[in-house]
Amino acid sequence: MGIRRIALATLVPAGLLLGDACSPPERRFTGEQLKQVTSRQEIMWFLATEADPGFALAKGATPATVTPEQVARLGEIGRTLRPAAARLVEPALSKGPEYNKRAAELGERLAALEAAAASKDGAKTLQATQRVKESCAACHTAFR
Repeated sequence: MGIRRIALATLVPAGLLLGDACSPPERRFTGEQLKQVTSRQEIMWFLATEADPGFALAKGATPATVTPEQVARLGEIGRTLRPAAARLVEPALSKGPEYNKRAAELGERLAALEAAAASKDGAKTLQATQRVKESCAACHTAFR
């Protein structure tokens, strides 16, 4: 076995392990568990754990190609995340008035996502998902 093969055989698995170690941990909470979370970082991880797959699900979808199952899943994400957005304005978790404004906007956009999905309108659901993603990105730009 040549030195390149040995290096690849050693470095590739190590890189994969390190990549997993550097990714944020997945967090899933029930509604009741979420009420007990006292860390903003834990809530952010929860938001990412739930939202990122939804954003990936919507990526590349068009009103003509989005399925009823995708619409339902996106609505479920809105329902799941709205309580987390509401928690972010609590004094112990807030970063101030601008942060609260963005968290409230996220909550409104998550509610709009739920409503769009409930109407079973694929175009509205995709548009609402994009607006949620924009809220996340804008807040991360301002506060990360």
